[in-house]
Order: sequence, then C-alpha cells, then structure tokens
Amino acid sequence: MKLTFFLIALGLILIRLSFPHLELWHNGRGQGTMITRSGDNYIQGIWWSGKVRFSDDERSIAEISPGGYLKFKENDTTLKAESDLQGEISYTLYNGHEELPLNDSGRRFIAAQVRKMIRFGFLADDRAKRIYKKGGVPALLAELSQIKMEGARQPYLDLLLNADTLTTTQRIELLQLIDNSDDLGEKQRYLGLFTPAQLRDSAIAGQWLITVGHIANDDMERELLVRYLTRDTDSIAGPAPARLDTILAITTRFEDPNERKDVYEKVIALRGLTGAGWIRLMRGIASLEPDDWKSELLTKIATVMPSDDSTRAEYRAAAKSIKDDWNYGKAMRALEN
Repeated sequence: MKLTFFLIALGLILIRLSFPHLELWHNGRGQGTMITRSGDNYIQGIWWSGKVRFSDDERSIAEISPGGYLKFKENDTTLKAESDLQGEISYTLYNGHEELPLNDSGRRFIAAQVRKMIRFGFLADDRAKRIYKKGGVPALLAELSQIKMEGARQPYLDLLLNADTLTTTQRIELLQLIDNSDDLGEKQRYLGLFTPAQLRDSAIAGQWLITVGHIANDDMERELLVRYLTRDTDSIAGPAPARLDTILAITTRFEDPNERKDVYEKVIALRGLTGAGWIRLMRGIASLEPDDWKSELLTKIATVMPSDDSTRAEYRAAAKSIKDDWNYGKAMRALEN
C-alpha cells in the first residue's frame, strides 16, 4: 500500500514537472470549473454553479440564480459570491491580507476580479456576441488577443470565422492570433475552416501557411497541407512561388517519409506549376527515403514537367541521389521516354 501511494505521488510530481502550465476546463449543466496553474506556483481558478451575469459596465456581478455561487481565486486572493433562495447575493472578499467589507474598497476589489475573470474567458459566449454587436470585427479581434484560457477563445473565433466583412488585414490578424495559441487542436480546427476563396488571396494564404508551419505536429500539418492542395489546386500554382516554397519547407521537416510523400504527390498534381516550382519540388524529393518512393515520384514528374534544359538537369541531379540501381534506371528511363 505504501508503495502504491509513493508511486501515485511520484507520478503527480512528474506530471507537474512535465506540464508546468496546466489548464483544467469543465462546463456542465449549470456548473463549471476553469483552472490554470504554472510552474512558478501561480494559480487562477473560477468555480460556479447556476446562471451568472455581470453588469453591463463589467464592474460587478448583476445576477446569480437562486442557490448558485461564483468563486474566483488568484493565488492568495479570493472572491466568493453566493445567492440565497431569493437571489440576494452575499460576498466573501479576501485580498491576500484581510477580508474586505462591501464598501467602496470592496466594490473596487470586485470590479478588479470581474475584469480578471473576463480576461480569463469566463462567460465568453454571451460576451463575444455583445462585443460583436457593439463594436464589430475590430472589437472582437482586440478582445480575442486578451483571452488567456485557450478553450474560452472559441466563441470569439467562431464569430470571426463566420463574419463575411473581414478585410484582408483583419484575416491576417486573425491568423496571427490563431498562431499565438498553444492549443494545437484549436489551431488545426480553425485553420481548416479557411475557405479556398479566402486562401486565393496571396497575403492571407502566406500567413495561413506560416501558421500551419508553426503547429509543430507533422500529422496535423500534413492534413492541412493536403486539404489545401487538394481542394484548390490553382491557388498555389505558378503565380505564387513563395507559397510553394513554404509548403515544401514545411514538408521537408516531416520525420515520417510517408507524410512527405503524401504532400509531394499533391504538389505534382498541381496545374500550372512553373519550371522553378518543379525544380524546388525535385530538390525536396532528392532528400526523401526510401529509394523506391523517390523513383516513383520522379517517374510521375517526368510525364508532366517542362522539357527545358534546367528542369531536366535538376531531374537528373535528383535521380542521382537514388542509390539503388534498378530504381535509378527506372527514373532515368522515364525521363527519356
């Protein structure tokens, strides 16, 4: 039994060391929890039950449904508000040194804690809609940059992705905010919601690809790149070599050669790829293993690439990277046919 408790304690310590920034999120029917901790012993948390509503000026608690409560804790400071059966709210306020009465000092304390809860992402659904109604896209973007809790960003992101009034500059700003997220699932989901029409804008597509490249998860990046290349093959052809460069740079970092091959095959299928594009692609394929996959891809390229001298010379250089004689011969025969 002692060994079991020791192993459990050791496991918790290892988890804490491995994940110094730990977020917990629970939002059930009529109650929920939001907690964040960091390695410097910082803790911020919200616990609630019932319907909670802040005042319009966001400086006080306007309503807690009868029998409900709201608790906010940041390190040693605590705000607890409880509603009796008539909906009257009573407060327990502790500023880290002493309990505060509900006077001007106490109300200033409440206002400060309400602002912190808002920045934490509490009551984000209603607040995002209210901000959008009052200030439109600019107000939503400004507010999104302030939200700390990753899961609480969803209402703001949903409204922004569904807004049809975003300018190119605003979409780029939105992509930069998505890029700043530590939630890989959130990044993948919202990057996947950008439409082919939006990604035809070279500036938006450029930032989108930069954001994809920052995910640092090969499978997620591959899935997004393949979807991009498959659903709108004209969007990165000839006129935008910089985008192709970014795609190939991301793909070259993949550790799994199968994932690299998957993207390369989609690039080969593009329409209107320039000679320079084919050269960049073949340089990426030259570093691919195993040899039979390299030979297979080059054989496909041989049937569709331009026949100018520079492109053919790059093809031969890529083929020379094939160590296996049979696969090398296969690739070279495809060039001559």
